[in-house]
Amino acid sequence: MNYSSRFFLYAPIALFLALALGVTLFWWHATSAFEGKLAAIKGREAVPGVTLDWSKVGIAGFPFRVDAVFTDFIASGQGPHGAFRWQSPNVALHRLTYMANRIVFEAAGRQTLAWTDAASRPRNVSFQPGTLHASAMLDDAGLSRFDVDIAQLVAPAFTAARVQFHLRRGENDTIDMVAAAEGAKGDIGLMFEKQVKQLRVYNTLVRAKPYAAVLRGETAIADAHKAWHDGGGAANVTRSELNGQENAMRPEQGGAIVSLMEALY
Repeated sequence: MNYSSRFFLYAPIALFLALALGVTLFWWHATSAFEGKLAAIKGREAVPGVTLDWSKVGIAGFPFRVDAVFTDFIASGQGPHGAFRWQSPNVALHRLTYMANRIVFEAAGRQTLAWTDAASRPRNVSFQPGTLHASAMLDDAGLSRFDVDIAQLVAPAFTAARVQFHLRRGENDTIDMVAAAEGAKGDIGLMFEKQVKQLRVYNTLVRAKPYAAVLRGETAIADAHKAWHDGGGAANVTRSELNGQENAMRPEQGGAIVSLMEALY
């Protein structure tokens, strides 16, 4: 076997080993940096007004993902109207090493959520999801989009085949939000007597510039809410759908749903 033939035999193997080593080093570097960030925020404010904590976390995902699997995860802090707390037995965070601007979340087990509504009343709900997925898209200005998708939601007084929430940073200092449900039964103050096959409400915050710093993770949402309110900010329901018919909800029904969304702003 001459030199030329040996080269063509061993070069692909050497190239593969070099690529494997490069991927390994890149993943190790990404996970090491990520583990450092997790250690720095555990039990402390991850962003202004929001504290994250957990009992343990495992890192996986080699070679192309960084996966963090949290046990006994808790997010708590101050929302626009008062305290909030979300507790989950299992939460997973996924991020591609080559696409760091998109983060995917999953949660499993019974979810417990407590918050303060726009009338300063404490509210809480405990529910079991079939699946709970969320995703966040980031850009140079911070969070540009956030989506939550829950399938087979079961709560003591409410069940739904699917529940979704979408938030998008819009143009001209606006934030667009959509809340949707399919196959919903029961009552959580939504004033629907029968099963709801399909429900969708579109809500837009105008003059929402004070929230830009929240989306960048630089300002507490309570401070942004005050600045937004003092600056003449408003929330407008631009469209609604009920069982395939546009604007078919009674005013009190739409108001009940928007009151739940108001807890976010």
